[in-house]
Formats: sequence, structure tokens, C-alpha cells
Amino acid sequence: MLGQESSPFDTPDSCTDESKRQYFLHAKSLRNAYKEDTGKNPNASELVYWYVERDQQYAQSTLRGYRLGLRELLKWALLENRIDAKVCDELLAVLLTGPQPKPRGTEKKTSSKKRKSLPNDDLSSLLDWLDDNATTSAKNSFMADYIRFSLTFFPRPQDWDGARIIQIRAEDNKIFRVLRFPNAKTTNGRSHGPYRDLDLVDDLLFIRDLMNFLRDFKNSIEAVGSAAKLQEHLRKRLTLVCKLAKAPVISPYTLRHIGMAVAKETMDQLAVSYAAGHGSDRTKVERYARSRSSGSGWLSPAEAFSVPTERAQLVRETGRVVSNRRELSLQKTSTALAAKR
Repeated sequence: MLGQESSPFDTPDSCTDESKRQYFLHAKSLRNAYKEDTGKNPNASELVYWYVERDQQYAQSTLRGYRLGLRELLKWALLENRIDAKVCDELLAVLLTGPQPKPRGTEKKTSSKKRKSLPNDDLSSLLDWLDDNATTSAKNSFMADYIRFSLTFFPRPQDWDGARIIQIRAEDNKIFRVLRFPNAKTTNGRSHGPYRDLDLVDDLLFIRDLMNFLRDFKNSIEAVGSAAKLQEHLRKRLTLVCKLAKAPVISPYTLRHIGMAVAKETMDQLAVSYAAGHGSDRTKVERYARSRSSGSGWLSPAEAFSVPTERAQLVRETGRVVSNRRELSLQKTSTALAAKR
């Protein structure tokens, strides 16, 4: 069964690889859905066959995450001798057969983890509540900083784990400070490089507050034992404070969506994509919210950092967005056939 102590869902060997850890979490979510549906823990084969029959229940992006999670699960099962190589190959082939995604325009499930936006008034109310209660708990002060800086720089939640401020000397010997984030999607080619550098505004108070937050974040990782555990703590804490402040419940990833939407209002599209860690500007257009203005209580991206043109040019400019995957595939096929002629 996939719920026992040797399961990869608890402490997988690949926990230091953030991408694989996220894939296991996708598989864990799917396993929990199976348990709710059937009342029992599945083995790898049962979970795969159950998954491919879930036609029109999940969006394409959700199916992609589940499929990647199941692939990592099968690799783990093979290494642990839970299945043999032949069965593993058969199950990997089964994964390619389905399920069909939910049709576009279908009403979405209302889940706090899926919430991608929040009105500025609700965000301001949440931050006001945290500020008013900062003296009663250091956790409230830390959460307020986490929300504000996440809105301003819109990193993936796990990107904070390796964020740091570095100093760069310009040709005129002027020293300026840069916030460097690791790019989580480097290994699968969806990023423009291993890290991204954001030139911070020349505001010593702002930089001091940011340095203090990064120090507190590092100390928090050491206190709970790992970056993964801190991310889980932050997610649960954010849910709790939203309820206490009587605000709609959001997740850490919601802050990324909002921050990017605000950035798109005042920054060049390649600069926004670079700051998000994307390899091309298509992701910003297809998967993130439309432009919006910033609310009160936090700095907008344009007020906090800039992206020099030479860095923004690392992002692939795709031109017209082809959102239909079938159309894109047909275009590639036509091009290949024309080349052969």
C-alpha cells in the first residue's frame, strides 16, 4: 500500500530536489483523492488505472502535475522493488492514455489552494490585522513581511529558501544591491537560467527591512528543521491568519499571481517574465492574471526593483501566443514536412 511508513510521501530521498518533492506532493494529493473515493490505500497499479479514468474532472495543468507525480512514484516503486521493470514500463504507457482534461469554460472548484487573486481591500485588511497583532506574536510580524515581500517580488514560495542580497560594482565603481533568487524550473528548461537578479532601489530602509526578513527566514528554516517544513508551516499559518482576519483564505502561491499581475501594469513583459524566472514570455501571458493596480500597504514591483534590458533579453520573446496545443503541434508537423520536401 502507498500509505505505509516506507512511502515516499513522508521523507523521500529526493527531498533536496525541490521539483521532485513537489511531484511527490502531487502524487500524495492524488492518493488522498483515491482514498476518499474508495476508502482504501492504493498500490501503484491501482492508483494509475484509477487516475486515467478521471476524464473531464481536472484542468490540463492539474493533470500535468498528477502525471509527473505518478511518474516519480513509479520510479520510486521500481527502486524499492515494489514493482518490476516490465510492470513499471506498462504503467508508464498507461499514463499516456488519459485522462481527458476538463473542457475550457467549465466552472472551477472553489479551493483556497487554487485561489489566484484577492481584491486589494481584502489584502489591505489582512495586512492591517497582522500589523495590529504584531506585538502579541512574532509570527504575525513575520507573516506580514512574508506577504508584503512576496507581493513585491512574486517568487515561487520555495524560491525564498535560497534568496540572498549581493553587491555588484558597476563600471563607474558605483555599488548597487541585487536580490538574487534561484530559479526552480532550470532543470526542465522552463527558466532563463539558474538564477535571476533584481536590481533593488536605492532605499536603505527598504533594503534593511528586506535583509532582516531574509535573516528571519533562514533562522525559521533552522528552527523547524528544513525548508520544506517551513513552507508547510507558512501555508498553514497563512490559512489561519486569513480566517482570524475574516479575509478570504489564500495560499502562498496566490501572492505570486497577484504580484505578477501588478508588475504587468507598469513593467515591460520581458522584464516581468525575467523577474518571475520564466524562460519565455508565453507563460506570463497564458497562465497568470491580467494586469492590475497595486493596493496600499506594500510596494509595487516597479517601486522596489528594476530589470536591466540585457537581463530581460534572456527571456525568449514568443510573439503571438498559441494557446491551443493541437494547433501548435500541427504547425510543427507542417514545418517538418516542408523541410523534408
